[in-house]
Amino acid sequence: MTSIRTAPATSPRPRAGGLLRLALGLDAVVTGVNGAAYLLGAALLDGPLGLSPGLLRGVGVVLLGYAAAVWFVRPVARSPAPRSRRSWAPTCCGPSAASSPPSSASAR
Repeated sequence: MTSIRTAPATSPRPRAGGLLRLALGLDAVVTGVNGAAYLLGAALLDGPLGLSPGLLRGVGVVLLGYAAAVWFVRPVARSPAPRSRRSWAPTCCGPSAASSPPSSASAR
């Protein structure tokens, strides 16, 4: 009895850059929320923070720009390239079956 082994559906290796992608994504979201709060709520935050509304709006714009830059710089999730069936066929069928030309009996 012969058993045929196939490649696993997912890679056993962890994705490279998964933690970095998560950290940069969270940083971008939190920074963007802070920037939006400073930009849109400058009139409400000037009293508790003791800063002028113009300064808070400027900081909000800078933080939104920084958040957008961090979001676009983070690593992209890449799916592994699909394997072709031909790459494992010679190993399961043996080198002679994959490399030998068809016989004249099978060509008829």
